[in-house]
Amino acid sequence: MGRSSIHRGTHRRGGDSLRYLGYVPEADLPGLFRAAKFFVYPSLYEGFGLPPAQALAAGIPVLTSAVSSLPEVCGQGAIYVDPQSETELSHAFRRLIADASLRTQFGGGRTRSRRSFYMAKRRHKKPSLL
Repeated sequence: MGRSSIHRGTHRRGGDSLRYLGYVPEADLPGLFRAAKFFVYPSLYEGFGLPPAQALAAGIPVLTSAVSSLPEVCGQGAIYVDPQSETELSHAFRRLIADASLRTQFGGGRTRSRRSFYMAKRRHKKPSLL
């Protein structure tokens, strides 16, 4: 699945609010998270999963891959899909667009999400040597 198939789908529905930003400086993230309805991160491989953890900490619903470290980092705070399944990804994407209660369910727990993020960060922190 490429950028073009997702882009075609949003334009067919009359939407023009899907943006491909590429690299975003850390200082710009809070404003983007405040403006986002949800955060999509269909990674095939992820070392720690910092971007979805940041979105969760900001109280943004997360749609991400059920691979690598992402389920451990995001816990029950995210919707998971097979990142190689265009059908699964587009179905979950459409559900998040259409269902405000689903977005609230997965994005409403700012405190829980922050706690999950910091607990996951602690688990990945290397122990200090004496």
